[in-house]
Amino acid sequence: MLTKRDLEILTSIPGIGENTALRIISELGDIRRFNNANQLNAFVGVDPQVYESGNFTAHLSISKRGTAIGILGHKPN
Repeated sequence: MLTKRDLEILTSIPGIGENTALRIISELGDIRRFNNANQLNAFVGVDPQVYESGNFTAHLSISKRGTAIGILGHKPN
């Protein structure tokens, strides 16, 4: 259940105003459904890709999987 407090917490972050906070809430829904930050990152699509083969591990670019906001970023109206 989202509350007014959720909005207050988001808008307390420097650079996040009410409009952005509402967009975040509308895209993510209840953030408490994610058990950790890694799950949230994967949902939004900002988790780094990792390629592993034998003893070789490469950390690639951001996966760009997930929600449209995570993939496309914020585009002003």
